[in-house]
Amino acid sequence: MNQQTAMATSQGKVQEEQMRAQLDAQKIQLESQAKAQLMQLEYQLKMQLEDLKGRYGVAEQQIESGVKQNLEKEKEDRKDERVKKQAVQQSKLISQRKGERPELEEETDIVDIILNK
Repeated sequence: MNQQTAMATSQGKVQEEQMRAQLDAQKIQLESQAKAQLMQLEYQLKMQLEDLKGRYGVAEQQIESGVKQNLEKEKEDRKDERVKKQAVQQSKLISQRKGERPELEEETDIVDIILNK
């Protein structure tokens, strides 16, 4: 019986070692799978980030372009108004020289009118 007990104990130890080896192999396999999944996820996130950066850059350029266009339009509109005023003033002066209109009165600003009241 001593021999049987020793043999059973020996077999138990062998089985225990085999189980440990199997568990270690499974653990290594699971760790490598998890690492691969993590790397895949990291790659996907980096790609999404690059995509967003690209979209942001395009949107930013469009906004800057729109702002520049608006600024240029505003400048042109102001210039058009100045030219129109000059044309009206010149027309009035020409009419005055021809004697078609009395002497020009100085135009008062709205600010002057408000301050004088």
